[in-house]
Amino acid sequence: MVTRCPHCGARFEFEEPRIPKKGAGVRCSSCEQAFFIPSRWMRTWRKKVGNTLGWGITAPLLVLAAFVAVRAANPPEPPVPTLEVAGLTAQDVRGRVVENAVDGFLYVVSGVLRNNSGEPLVTRTKVRVKLLDDDQAPLEGVTALAGEALAEESLRELPVSEIRARLGRSARKWAWRRIAVGEQLRFDAVFEELPPGAVHFTLDGTAAQAPRFAARNGTP
Repeated sequence: MVTRCPHCGARFEFEEPRIPKKGAGVRCSSCEQAFFIPSRWMRTWRKKVGNTLGWGITAPLLVLAAFVAVRAANPPEPPVPTLEVAGLTAQDVRGRVVENAVDGFLYVVSGVLRNNSGEPLVTRTKVRVKLLDDDQAPLEGVTALAGEALAEESLRELPVSEIRARLGRSARKWAWRRIAVGEQLRFDAVFEELPPGAVHFTLDGTAAQAPRFAARNGTP
């Protein structure tokens, strides 16, 4: 099997049987950048399903590659109709699969949160994406915080632990910042693994713990 580094174009040969089913993260000996090599199984699923995934108001999870395939798909679907979350309006929300150089395939939900309330808003709430089963019941413990959208390069190259840390920090800041009328917050939420029962997803909010300055001096 022949592959090229996506950063510098250096050419490498691999014995394909040695690449595990979940793929392999490698580092280029020429430019020292990390990239991901999908297995034959992953490439086959990508051809069948595609990379860009959409959703309805609770989106079918069209899962491929390193994830368990939970439903056949005809991607993409239209964006979700507007949905209220913590006083904000969620718009243009979509799910997609991103190849990460360190941790393989990630499922990323992205969209826009907009303050259409007519007045400045402090939500005191962390927005999260929840996975649901086929009956649209929540799957216990399977959620991801929605934080400030990351550059595509960051989603592809940073370890998932760092991606989650960045999204978590911005989610906490959003909960206590003053959001102006009409202001838009672009967000990402990231899942590394999806359980077999996950068929849909939706957005909701959870109360945010007050930061130290708010606890001492009152809510901003």
